[in-house]
Amino acid sequence: MQKSEFFACSLYLADWPDGCSFHDVLVGVEDGSPDFVKDISYRSWDDGALALEIEYTEKKFRRAVADLLNPEKTPADELELYKPRKPAQPPQLNQYFQDVSAQLSALTIRK
Repeated sequence: MQKSEFFACSLYLADWPDGCSFHDVLVGVEDGSPDFVKDISYRSWDDGALALEIEYTEKKFRRAVADLLNPEKTPADELELYKPRKPAQPPQLNQYFQDVSAQLSALTIRK
């Protein structure tokens, strides 16, 4: 088991059998096997949702560490580059909400 997989498992599980692969842990948690003990904070979670959360946490952890350690050397399939989309147009005022600046400037604040 890799460190990222161990981190994800130990975050959500209190105990699991030694020597299990990450895939075995995910399948065991999803099946609701009593060998995989959920952490007390996650006992109310659905088994499938918990298995999915463990898998997502492992991916997030692996990508974050890969980005921190080797930003230039990380393969493209391992770390997706985040490029925020630029808006096509500047934001515009909704036509149903008229310009109220004149009314706001006419208001006085009374104590």
